[in-house]
Amino acid sequence: MDSCIQRYKHGVKARRWYMYVFWHSLMIAAINSWLLYKRDCKLLGVRDKDIMIERKFFAMLATSLIEVDVNLADRRPNKRVRLQRKPVPDVSKDGMSRWPIKHEQRARCKNCKSNKTNTFCEKCKVFLCFTEGKNCFREFHV
Repeated sequence: MDSCIQRYKHGVKARRWYMYVFWHSLMIAAINSWLLYKRDCKLLGVRDKDIMIERKFFAMLATSLIEVDVNLADRRPNKRVRLQRKPVPDVSKDGMSRWPIKHEQRARCKNCKSNKTNTFCEKCKVFLCFTEGKNCFREFHV
C-alpha cells in the first residue's frame, strides 16, 4: 500500500498539517478502490490485458467524481454547444437526473448517428433521438 502511495506523491506544500492528512487519506481511498477493482476483475474472469492500469483507473475515477452531479444551469451559458466526447460510462448509466430537453440547434444522434435531432441530454451533453418510432435516449442510458 505504501509503495503505491509513494508513486503518486502529492506536491502540496502547506503549513497546515490537516492538508497532508486529507491528501493522504484521499490517495488511500483511491488505491483501495483500484485494488478492489482489480480483485473483482479477476473474480469475474476478465483478461489481464483488459484490466485498467492504475493511471487510467484514477483518471476515470476523477472524471466520474467530477461529472457525477453536473448541472448545466450552474455553468456559464455558451453560444455553441461542443459535444466532441462521449461521457464516462459510470455517469451516462447512473440513472440519475436524465431530462431530455429541446435544443434550438439540431445535431446528429450520438447513438444511431443517422438522424438529426434537437433532443438533448443536459447531463451527458449529447444529442439523442427521442420520438415515437425511435428512442435512442433510453438505449443510450440503459
